[in-house]
Amino acid sequence: MESADQASNEGEESSRLRAGWARPIGAATVVVAGGAATVIAILVVAGLVTTHLLAHTVGSWDDRLSRWFVRHRTSTDDTITADFTLLANTMGIVAVAAVAVLIAAVRHHLRLAIALVIALGAELVGFLVSNTIVARPRPQVSHVGSTPSTFSWPSGHVAATLVLYGGIALMVTIVTGRVVPRILAWALPVVLVPCVALSRIYRGEHHPTDTMAGLVLGVAALAIGFAAVRTWSRASAGGHPTSDVADSQTPPVMASVSVPSAEPYPVGAGTGRPA
Repeated sequence: MESADQASNEGEESSRLRAGWARPIGAATVVVAGGAATVIAILVVAGLVTTHLLAHTVGSWDDRLSRWFVRHRTSTDDTITADFTLLANTMGIVAVAAVAVLIAAVRHHLRLAIALVIALGAELVGFLVSNTIVARPRPQVSHVGSTPSTFSWPSGHVAATLVLYGGIALMVTIVTGRVVPRILAWALPVVLVPCVALSRIYRGEHHPTDTMAGLVLGVAALAIGFAAVRTWSRASAGGHPTSDVADSQTPPVMASVSVPSAEPYPVGAGTGRPA
């Protein structure tokens, strides 16, 4: 009888734990899916409006600016823009992201690492779907360097750069209240994102409005990633984020990391409390 009772209790405990895990997972999934669907819809509508209804106004402005950059190309600028493009390429983004996630995990900020991964994933999905549906051709000017096989709208280079370096800046803002590290962290996206955007226009790979759409996608993806982890934390703690959410309803991989006691993850400057 004792063995049967023990097995029954273990089964009930296992079911309770699975049910507890399902709640935060489901809540975070809703945030990610809903956020991604929303930003994709916005990008698709904006892209179709830009390329069809506004083709003779906004489209003409795009073309004129692209041709202006072509007329002002120099060998030095070719090299500089190539470096910024390389930094924003898939391998460059993946390499820096891997280092950032590893450092965050080692320093026991696993939730922040997961937020960055979710944000990058949301950016990739948003880019691929909206890029395929809008299918905007690349600018009809001579290109510098190789041209990706994807379409022009939105700029994936700009979006990925904003998500990665903006995400790192958010992580630094959350884990430290020191001014200098925060300034240095935010200097990265503030400098790199415009440089990547201008480089892509200069090299004939994107229209100016493509880079603007990339900015929208990047900001939205960042919000999705950090909102998803915040929602996970709230659901794990029964709707009230606490400094100790490592209870029986939290999966082991998430339970080992503390989160801010009462404040949500910011989309801008944070509170400086440890994650």
